Amino acid sequence: MTKIRLIISLVILTLADHAGFAQNGKSSKPEDKAAFVKGTHFLEQDPFNKKAKEISKSLLVFIIEAPDVSVNLCTDFLTPIGKKYRYSPETTGQFTFGMGAFIIEHPDKANDAKAVFQGGLESVSKMYKAMLKQKADAKNEFLDSLVEKRNKGEVGQIVDDILSKGGCKSK
Repeated sequence: MTKIRLIISLVILTLADHAGFAQNGKSSKPEDKAAFVKGTHFLEQDPFNKKAKEISKSLLVFIIEAPDVSVNLCTDFLTPIGKKYRYSPETTGQFTFGMGAFIIEHPDKANDAKAVFQGGLESVSKMYKAMLKQKADAKNEFLDSLVEKRNKGEVGQIVDDILSKGGCKSK
């Protein structure tokens, strides 16, 4: 488990270092973007599928290398999940992928940090609901509240709370 957390930490640092580097005028292929979005939505629906790790790896490679899709991975949104939550790597990955998919699906809001963070959290909440259907040990109090807020259309309040407290400052 420690090895997984180390890998996730390195991925987070890599993403943070690469966020914003992609402003060189190049664009990802439309089919690559479509595959990224499809993979993200697949993981939302079937996070424990036998191909989930392979899909996650390909999504991670895309988000790191894409010249026109970059995310600001702010862990302030995921901290309430807790350090001991067994599926933290999956939720961190899904948050990242959800933000990337949101940017691709809503290019007009790609520079709206609040909307992008909200898109990532909504993706996590969808994945969490699917996780609970497959594994009872996936239960998490914060994620339960996230699903409840998504059902009420209140995920934006979580984002507002973090941002108003000075969390997730952009570089």
